[in-house]
Amino acid sequence: MLNFNYELNDHGQDETLIILHGFLSDLRSMRKLAKEFTDINTLLIDLPGFGNTKSVDIDYDMNHIAKSIVQIIDSLNLKHVHVYGYSMGGRVAVSLLANYSERFSKFILESTSPGMSKVNRRQARIKIDEARAERLETDFKAFIDEWEELPLFQSQKLLDEKSFFIATRRKTQSKQY
Repeated sequence: MLNFNYELNDHGQDETLIILHGFLSDLRSMRKLAKEFTDINTLLIDLPGFGNTKSVDIDYDMNHIAKSIVQIIDSLNLKHVHVYGYSMGGRVAVSLLANYSERFSKFILESTSPGMSKVNRRQARIKIDEARAERLETDFKAFIDEWEELPLFQSQKLLDEKSFFIATRRKTQSKQY
């Protein structure tokens, strides 16, 4: 099992909602959401390579990450567990659903998909992701600047600086993780 960083907000309830963040983020980006839940425990997890969950020298796949999350659930003796996954965290949630559906009561998937079914589209996306990974490793600041120029994030530019805290969080991620 990886040495995951996580925060358990125990409200003394029987149910727990696991909250999984998106790419270039960490559990801090989900704290505001977690505070909305006072009638259920929440478990925020830094996924591998983000926040304070260091990436070790292995090739992660969603099944490995999902298995590690189940081990966290077991180590905390959690019962009646639900999962919320945003974007990349949603992909992890899909893996939890595919491999451990009997362990969970409900799934909420936001801005995510199970992946591409057509081989040629998957191969093209792999090439894009490999180029992005290379850019991320060689010039992190430039990668973040380019990432924030993607059409998906254009509406965030309309937010005031205080509301747009996620940009600051992206820049606090470290390529060392």
